[in-house]
Amino acid sequence: MINLESKILEFFSSAKIPFDLANLTSFEEIESGTFNHLLAINCPAGKFVLKWSARRLKSDNFQGIDIDRTERLSAEINTYPIFRKIVGQRLIPKLSAVDPQKGFILMEKLSKTRMLMDKLLKRELCLAILEKLGTVLGKIHSATYKLKPTKILLNRTAWAAEFKYHYLELMPFVGRKAAKILQKQIEFHRQNQPVLLHGDLTCRNILVNGRKFYLIDFELSRLGYPSYDIGHFLADYYLLALGQPQSRQKIFKAVDQFLNNYFKEFKKIDRGSVESQTVKDTLVTMIFRLLGRNQTPFIRDQKDKKILAFQLISLLTKDINSLPEASRTF
Repeated sequence: MINLESKILEFFSSAKIPFDLANLTSFEEIESGTFNHLLAINCPAGKFVLKWSARRLKSDNFQGIDIDRTERLSAEINTYPIFRKIVGQRLIPKLSAVDPQKGFILMEKLSKTRMLMDKLLKRELCLAILEKLGTVLGKIHSATYKLKPTKILLNRTAWAAEFKYHYLELMPFVGRKAAKILQKQIEFHRQNQPVLLHGDLTCRNILVNGRKFYLIDFELSRLGYPSYDIGHFLADYYLLALGQPQSRQKIFKAVDQFLNNYFKEFKKIDRGSVESQTVKDTLVTMIFRLLGRNQTPFIRDQKDKKILAFQLISLLTKDINSLPEASRTF
């Protein structure tokens, strides 16, 4: 069990904090992902979120996956200024203090925001945000095209963990033909790294307040192929559409607009090439979220998940080059 107060005090005593946080008004743990603990802190200096990355993963489901928290947090710290410069400070919270060696990042707390995932679970589709995100992501990928590689931007430990549990561990479940496609995906992403990726662009890493949204959690940011970010994000919306048949056509239409907005900004690589690869990345991510360790909340029944997963595995083996074409088969 984590002693939250001791962790806060440990951070305050070790980090170079530019203001006095000695008098805490309140703190509480808020929902977060597999790798980190998030603590909401109120104090005289303002409201903040303290992210603490433990050396051991929170869920037993993910034990055995190698992580290097110093590399992950160093990647976030070093790429933060790049992302903020491209999309503007309004879309990304400010970092106030950091200590990657001990696994701490302190950032400003955005008031009245909720995770996009929470909104979707309450059947708020947030389709305007989906469409706007296509423009923002296109700008990020376009501005970082052929960015000079550095050790931090390659973020090799994160890639190794991703290949291990997102691809390799699916192979026993998908059949020989689909397993070969997964192996080709691994090789493709190892060899094609022309843009800076967010690296973990899911609905849990987007905060929403009305029509405004904010991007957070850049510790898996690294160089890669643009389809990885697109497919990682759109998989959530496609699974949402499959779990809410009454909203399916609205979601598909908004996804089409997302793609159009993205390719208005990103013209460095032929759209057909990116979209063809995006189909594979989206399907692989959907299959992982149905069969893997970190399963989607949009489809509850385990039997339904398995049936849908094997339909997607079959689709993965077909020659489909666009997401609208793929969505017509769902």
